Amino acid sequence: MQFEQLNIDTQYGVIPQPFSYRTLDNDGKIYCKIDWMTVIFEKCTLNHVLKWLKLDNCVSEFCESVYEQSRGYDVLFKFLYNGIILETSKFGFFEGQATSTFDTVVPKIRLELSGSALDYLRSINVDMDTYRFVVPELPEGGGYHFTRVDWAYDFVNYMPGFVDKMIDHCHTNALPSGRIPLASTKGAIGCRIVTGGQKTVYLGSPQSDRMLRVYDKRMQHVDLSTGAYKKSNPYGNPDSWYRIEWQTRNKTAHAYAIGTDDKGNHADFKSILYDIFEKYAFADGTYDARRSKRPPVEFWKMLFNWKEIESRIIQNANFV
Repeated sequence: MQFEQLNIDTQYGVIPQPFSYRTLDNDGKIYCKIDWMTVIFEKCTLNHVLKWLKLDNCVSEFCESVYEQSRGYDVLFKFLYNGIILETSKFGFFEGQATSTFDTVVPKIRLELSGSALDYLRSINVDMDTYRFVVPELPEGGGYHFTRVDWAYDFVNYMPGFVDKMIDHCHTNALPSGRIPLASTKGAIGCRIVTGGQKTVYLGSPQSDRMLRVYDKRMQHVDLSTGAYKKSNPYGNPDSWYRIEWQTRNKTAHAYAIGTDDKGNHADFKSILYDIFEKYAFADGTYDARRSKRPPVEFWKMLFNWKEIESRIIQNANFV
């Protein structure tokens, strides 16, 4: 049994897939990883951060990619290596030897790890997806806190057509304000849809501590005129590939990054995915605004079939 196929973006050569009750050929998998991480270190040295990343033998490579940047009256130094960004205020970098500079305690260091930087760290056997729970060794009085963490779930050959169903639901059930009613609360959430060469649904505000992105990842990797993959990928050119990505910032990011949710309970990839299910489930068309909770739409419940997910979720499988 399948839902009716949607007619979205066919002009780009990518025909939407019908949402199915079953995975394709029973081989569907859900791969989870962290896709962005930003950490602020206080009263720390660059070498302490590099040791946490197991890159303390790469000082010379960082020095080759250093540049100075001015933000108003502050002069910052950025150290770059394989997409890894270390940023700190000016503290006499050009006044001494680089090796001693990397051992100098500075007030603040900003570490930014994009998706490609995290993939590089995985390629040298640094598992940042679980390594985050290990408190790095810091100087006395030093500290750190996460300011952004993006949790990514790749649904590969797993109930295709989910993004199309989301877009269709948003088009037909949006309130006059453009917001979408949720099942978990009386309220609704801001929704933005981007199509035309992509299919992306944004739920929430990018300025808030939480925002959900759901998008067709396959469209980023194929020639839209032919539907063929441009190059190979870790998942073997799947027929269906979409991503559910939860962007967290500030206190929310730090809480989940150190292994607890916003209620103080233990958090891991499975529990975070369950939080996404609870927090963002669309209300069905029969919702009553007076009720604190409303039933979720059927396609949302079908995707989050927890018995299926338990057997199909794989952590950190986006290998290099």
